[in-house]
Amino acid sequence: MRNQTDRERTDRKRTDGTQTDRERTDRKRTDGTQTDRERTDSGRADRTRADREQPEPEPAHTDRARADRGQAGEPAALLLPPARPLPAAGVKAAVLLLHGGREAGLQPPSALNPPDLRMRPFARAIGKATASGDVLVARVRYRHRGWNGHHAHPVADVHRALDELRGLVGPVPVVLVGHSMGGRAALRAAAVPGVAGVIALAPWCPPDDGVGHLRGRTVVAFHDEADRVTAAADTWSYLARAHAAGARAAGVRMPAGAHTMIRGARHWHRLTARTAAALLGLGDLPAAVAAGFAAGGLPRPAHGPAGAAPGR
Repeated sequence: MRNQTDRERTDRKRTDGTQTDRERTDRKRTDGTQTDRERTDSGRADRTRADREQPEPEPAHTDRARADRGQAGEPAALLLPPARPLPAAGVKAAVLLLHGGREAGLQPPSALNPPDLRMRPFARAIGKATASGDVLVARVRYRHRGWNGHHAHPVADVHRALDELRGLVGPVPVVLVGHSMGGRAALRAAAVPGVAGVIALAPWCPPDDGVGHLRGRTVVAFHDEADRVTAAADTWSYLARAHAAGARAAGVRMPAGAHTMIRGARHWHRLTARTAAALLGLGDLPAAVAAGFAAGGLPRPAHGPAGAAPGR
């Protein structure tokens, strides 16, 4: 038999099961054994996946930022004014603002929350009226948009905010200023130790809300009788019952503004700010409010002989 050429020997290897280098490489690719290049590509993919799944480190928080975080990382109920340092001499008093909401709603308020925006001019006016008194003006953050029946969720948020305030600045007198549903929540929280008074703006006062807890407490309500969302008549009835229960109560009939308090807004802002300052001992009561106290909770007009002029 003649000697085989190199080409023939190679062909025989391919038919008798002896593999060439290329064939061994192909077998590795099909039986799960990776080539050097495939091992490199796989390593890169694993590193990319690990980088993507690695949690980002939590940024360091300042003391002020930590004050905006509640227990277990949930948002705090106390919303401090942005980029405004606390008084160097310490906070001597506080005003908390509570915005309106809905009768029912478990979802949280939206980021762009009109009821909350409506309270910000009040915060600025109160800040100016109390500037000499080292007063902290802050807002209350709700976890739910609605009152939600017996749960009364905003009342729990007010209690949380008061607790957080006490932890931040110590025990100081506090005035609660609430609009609509926030007014109802403020009235419910009026008996919390440290609350010096409540100012309810166009409040929601259902006829069956109790007033026994208001004995010895100070409550003021402003309401336009043209309001078609909450009834001024219910507010006046609530104040009369509060007075009978031993509260120091005053009601003021606003000449405009309905429920949103937009028409005649400056009058609402100014009257609220002056009343808040007076309840903290930083000025005299507006004439209409003083007349309301003298009338035993019966509403007095914001204008006219018994009321304060808009510019006061």
